[in-house]
Amino acid sequence: MHQDTICDLYLRLSLDRDGKTAIERQEADCRAWAERNGLTVRKVHIDRGRSGYKTVERKGFDAALAAVTAGVDGT
Repeated sequence: MHQDTICDLYLRLSLDRDGKTAIERQEADCRAWAERNGLTVRKVHIDRGRSGYKTVERKGFDAALAAVTAGVDGT
């Protein structure tokens, strides 16, 4: 797979309007975006139960950031 045609996804806890967590919706939306843009998803990084508003360790984010730094397109 050519590096210009792959991407990683980063998903984290968020709430949909009906109050449910939205990780599954985020993944579906991101995969659809990747497909529309001719990209293949290489890896999905997830932080379940980790809000972006809290100062907590987010292993999924750290892994996604490391992938981008190493030259993998991140989404």
